[in-house]
Amino acid sequence: MALTVQIIDKVKVFLDSCSSSDRAKIVAAITVMEAGTIEMVVTRQISGSIRELKVKQYRILYFQHESVLYFVGGFTKKSQKTPLREIENAKQIRKIITQK
Repeated sequence: MALTVQIIDKVKVFLDSCSSSDRAKIVAAITVMEAGTIEMVVTRQISGSIRELKVKQYRILYFQHESVLYFVGGFTKKSQKTPLREIENAKQIRKIITQK
């Protein structure tokens, strides 16, 4: 089942800060997810329906609502824990989108 992908501006800015080869790997992983084959990439549940896409040392937070994947945060992994501000930001965006 193909999905629609929505990438918020914050994630686009983060992707632009990555090297071109790393950005290509992240975009390729998102494309695989868009095709509906999420199990082909490395993801992990963070909190409730908030998940993270793992590509090298990069993490992209996302959630699925209906048939849309919303990519809402991105950061470079520097420690074991996912930054709380990233999780809270993703939860806020999810709350806004699911209330529409």
